[in-house]
Amino acid sequence: MASTALFRTAKRPLPPADLLGGILTRINKERKNIWQRKMLALIVAATASIAGLAFALYATIASFARSGAPAFLKLIVTDTGAVAAYWKDFTYFLLETIPAGGLAVALALAAVVAIVMRTLIRTARSAQAPHAFTL
Repeated sequence: MASTALFRTAKRPLPPADLLGGILTRINKERKNIWQRKMLALIVAATASIAGLAFALYATIASFARSGAPAFLKLIVTDTGAVAAYWKDFTYFLLETIPAGGLAVALALAAVVAIVMRTLIRTARSAQAPHAFTL
């Protein structure tokens, strides 16, 4: 019983006067650090996805040129009658020569670039918003 009486009569310690300011400063610093890390990761992802897209487009264009499809596309202009007579066969042949795998990879990487750039822009704009804690 004597020990509980001691705690009832003891004064509660008061926090330092600058405690709230220190906590808010630390929270703002952490937010800034998180934002900087997020921006760095997004910039690296954007650079990598743009480089991958450039490589995929280059490989797709090279594959398209090697397939002989440009020569058959010229037939549409030079020999329209033969193309009109055998349009189904001509269409199937063109579909077979188009590098679908390369196009699919290029389109997927284009979507990744768009998503990363959108996220990067939104994150950069969030830095301009007044979100810091103040006293």
